[in-house]
This record gives sequence, structure tokens and C-alpha cells, in this order.
Amino acid sequence: MAEKRYYWLKLQDDFFNSLRIKKLRKLAGGDTFTIIYLKMQLLAMKKDGVLEYKGLEDSFPKELALELDEDEDNVDVTVRYLLSCGLLETSNEQKYFVPYAVENTGSEGSSAKRMREARAKSVTLCEQSAKLCAHRYGEKEIEIEIEKETDIEKEESMEPPAAPPAPAPEPPKPVRHKYGEYGWVRLTDEEHARLLKDLGGEELQRCITYVDESAQRTRNKNKWSDWNLVVRKCHREGWGMKQYRGTSTGFETSNPFLEMMQEERGKQ
Repeated sequence: MAEKRYYWLKLQDDFFNSLRIKKLRKLAGGDTFTIIYLKMQLLAMKKDGVLEYKGLEDSFPKELALELDEDEDNVDVTVRYLLSCGLLETSNEQKYFVPYAVENTGSEGSSAKRMREARAKSVTLCEQSAKLCAHRYGEKEIEIEIEKETDIEKEESMEPPAAPPAPAPEPPKPVRHKYGEYGWVRLTDEEHARLLKDLGGEELQRCITYVDESAQRTRNKNKWSDWNLVVRKCHREGWGMKQYRGTSTGFETSNPFLEMMQEERGKQ
């Protein structure tokens, strides 16, 4: 018999601060659209983030509205918005990928659930036992402990330890400012000025946007820390140029992290 699994959707603490979610909520009926997006994640998290159009209705939004028990027009507006900003992806209009449903899904088997509950119960029993022992601690023992602490304090007051020399003040660290929608890219004023001089304004903005979105999508799985070098590498190796369309923001991509991985494999 297959083990039963339990799934849950983890909501990032910056979910409602995301510019894409803020824009969705500002639309007429935006709160309803946000609920529909969350229900889509719940539906996709057990299917590796994929929502499949089975052809039961005339279109995917209509079939999804039937499955979510939501109004067809509201679902249609939500799907079109999510596709426009990269929160929903498709290549053939048959299978739709919800990226954050994969990144924010947690699960455990029934045996792991039982062990977790047993550990929690054991901790509770230990805490109760500790409190019971504290209540039964005799007055005699308490007096002895107080006397010992008093003697120790007297000895310490009679022979004060020599004060250690004050450490030399550390030089102030340069302030790093956040760049990009999600604030992953951090540069000092000097680093930003040099990048602006070497790359130009438009290319610098494109590289910052690409690196920032890549780090947000993977929660910085690559462990980037020297953002100055990462931005320069993005420019030098042309990360994201295949998806560059010259939009008003200068950059647009459906999945920058996967694109970056594909480019790295092509060089090997």
C-alpha cells in the first residue's frame, strides 16, 4: 500500500510586496484574481507545477474555472495577466506551468508526520516534568544555592579582573544599496558608478534585472554574493540576450534561471 503524502503551500513573506502581485490587486476585482492565482498554485503543487488543458471546455480558462469553481471571466482575466508577467508559462496552450507552485511546495509522508507529532508530544512531556520538579525543589536546597551565589559574588567583587584593552575601531564598511525589483543585487556607489561607465545605462539595467530575477526565482541557489562580478559576467557572457526584446523595461524573459542553465550547458 502506497504511503499517503501531505502537501502544503508555503507563502513567501514578500508575496504581497511583489510588484506583480501589487499590480494584480490594483485591478478591478484584483483581490478575487489573487485568490484565483493561489488556488491555481494549490491545484498545481501535486502535479509538479503543471496545469493541463483536457479539452472539456472551449478554452483553458473556461475549463480551469470549472475546476476551481470560479467565474469564467475572472479566471480568464487572471490567466491572461499571469501569462503577461511570467507567473504562468506555456509553450503549446495544452500544459501551463506555475513556477512558484513548485518552489513553494512542501510535503511529507504519513510516517514522517507521525514521527514529528510524537517528537512534539515528547517535548511537551519533558517540559511538564521539568516544571513539576521545579515546584518540588525544597527550600533547603534553594537557600544553599543562594549562599553559594553570594559567596561567588563576594569573591568576584574582591578581585576584579583586569579590563581588557579596548579593540581598535574597525574602518566603516562601504554601504551597499539594493537594485532590481526584488533587491537581490547589492552594489556600493563606487561599484555602480564603474559599472555604469563600463556597460552603459541600458545594458547595466538589463543585467541587473536579469540577475535579480534569477536570484529571486531560485532564492539565490547559486550562492551569489559578489554582485559586482555577477553583473559583469552577465554582460560579458550575454546572459538573457536570447530573450531580450527591447521592452520599456529593457528586459523580458519567461524563465531566466532555466535560460541561464541552458547557456552554461551549451558552453561545456
